[in-house]
Amino acid sequence: MLARGNCVRLEHTLRIQFEKELNEHLERYRINRVPSAASSRPRRSPSWSYKEKWQALFAFQRYGKDFDAVAEVLESKTSDMVKAFYYEMQEQIDDMISKTNDYYRKLADTYDFKRETEVSASNEVIDID
Repeated sequence: MLARGNCVRLEHTLRIQFEKELNEHLERYRINRVPSAASSRPRRSPSWSYKEKWQALFAFQRYGKDFDAVAEVLESKTSDMVKAFYYEMQEQIDDMISKTNDYYRKLADTYDFKRETEVSASNEVIDID
């Protein structure tokens, strides 16, 4: 009976030691629960989503070839990524910007600024005595 008790104690001790070593090794591979500075930064992906392409188009329309400004608007792309994207898609981007600018010019030409900003005088006279 004494030998069986020693075996059980030894087995229990070895199991605890094994679990402790296993936990120590797992700690090396565990993902931090608290976000680090690296994980809180926007991810810089070389692929472009549909939304990012449209945001880039509007940013190019506003800032032109200021790649730093466009990258700042997009947040998920570096200046070099934006520059590479622009030169890869330059013909399509310039065409879209040209069409959009033409549309805005036509819209401005048809808008009657004078009528919209005209202030009508009141015909009613009020006597303040």
